[in-house]
Amino acid sequence: MTYQKTYNDVNKKYWDTFRSKINEVQSLEEARNLFSITVARFLNEIAPDLDITEKDITIVPEEVIIRPDKDYTFRLSDKVKGNPEFEQILVTSDLESILLKYVEITLNRYRHMEQHPNPKGDGKKIIHSRVGHPNMKH
Repeated sequence: MTYQKTYNDVNKKYWDTFRSKINEVQSLEEARNLFSITVARFLNEIAPDLDITEKDITIVPEEVIIRPDKDYTFRLSDKVKGNPEFEQILVTSDLESILLKYVEITLNRYRHMEQHPNPKGDGKKIIHSRVGHPNMKH
């Protein structure tokens, strides 16, 4: 009997880092890139023969794509969604629910950034110094 990795085991390698990093992004483009890169790496561990890149998966909060009966807000390239191996994995495993967790947390970050936009838009934090602070030289 051989040991086979479960998708939850692979997910554990990426989930905590993704959650931490998604809360640090300052723009919608950063969130989109982080989602695509993380999910592509995750999928490559599950199906290395597909050779998935971040260009093969993207989050699209304004669209519903992939399956009309599902509210997917991410897009897979034709290379991925047309692959019978990937379709089989998606249909017969918990991969769909795992992917939707990544989508959900990314969309939550999108909503947060839309409600609380960065006024500068450059992702930089402004650090204020106090005049007369004992460690400051005058």
